[in-house]
Amino acid sequence: MMVNFKNITTAISLLALLVACNDSTRQSQEQTSSTAPASEEIVGPEDATTAILEQYHQLKSALVETDAGKAQKAAAAFVERTKEIKEKDVPEVYLNAVEAIQNDVAAIVASEDIEEQRALFVPLTDGVYSLTKEFPAEEPVYYAYCPMAFDDKGGYWLTKEKEILNPYFGDKMLRCGVIKETIKGR
Repeated sequence: MMVNFKNITTAISLLALLVACNDSTRQSQEQTSSTAPASEEIVGPEDATTAILEQYHQLKSALVETDAGKAQKAAAAFVERTKEIKEKDVPEVYLNAVEAIQNDVAAIVASEDIEEQRALFVPLTDGVYSLTKEFPAEEPVYYAYCPMAFDDKGGYWLTKEKEILNPYFGDKMLRCGVIKETIKGR
């Protein structure tokens, strides 16, 4: 009986050790993946559009959170990511559109006011929308609209989820808006 108790105790100890090792390995992998750069090599306009949309969504999320500092940082990362799009990767018409997008994003980087950033997000959305229509990304994108934004003039934005998270009002009117269009992925 004593031998069985020792064997069971040893087995439980080994199992606990394996679980603990597995948990710290998983935590280490999660930390590595969260600190690793998210940028992948851009090859062609579809990859470039996907990269632009990733940055756009990060900026949109900062606006949803009503965080001007986070929006500035997201916009700065957006500008840097678009600099990775090279002439060899995309046609000239695409590069012209990216240049206009960079100018729109640079204006957001220069602003510390959340309401100004939100107003500057409108022309950025127009540019990214046009680019996405012409050169679809890998995944579908939803084109959302809030009729109450900007004193009832309305405002559009792109989102990767069907759930409405309004970047123009943040938590004041988070769910104000509707999906107007689905831009199919490639």
